[in-house]
Amino acid sequence: MKKSTVLDQAILASLLDAAAPVQPPASLKNKVMLRAGISMPANKPLTISDKQGWLTLTPLLDIKLLFVDEGADSVSYLLKAKPGAAVAAHEHSGYEECLVLEGDVWIGDDVQLGPGDFHCAGPNQSHPVLSTRGGTLVYLRAPIKDCPIPL
Repeated sequence: MKKSTVLDQAILASLLDAAAPVQPPASLKNKVMLRAGISMPANKPLTISDKQGWLTLTPLLDIKLLFVDEGADSVSYLLKAKPGAAVAAHEHSGYEECLVLEGDVWIGDDVQLGPGDFHCAGPNQSHPVLSTRGGTLVYLRAPIKDCPIPL
């Protein structure tokens, strides 16, 4: 006869009562909360309010995750930058789409984008520093591994 590996309920309750609570690291809690906030609710559309979900990346940059589509390997998010903010030159693993909603975005010193302008960088393409002089709000869609916060 096979021996059961299930603990007696009384012993299990005693063990659980004796265990000290463990506080998960903030990074784990943040990751779980982010995933919960951006997962598609069952049987209804996903709606995120204007003020909900903003996280500070740096003193000049804030990010708001909108949606992670693991099937398409993409994440959509808003990036809000204060005047003078910059993002270092980087390369993309896949297509990154950027739509400027407010303000200005500079690609290097030569290309200026404003509200309604669209920029797309493809796989293995890189571009120089991205910056803003007056502040900006942009919508981005990119591969999950290119997201500026770990998912």
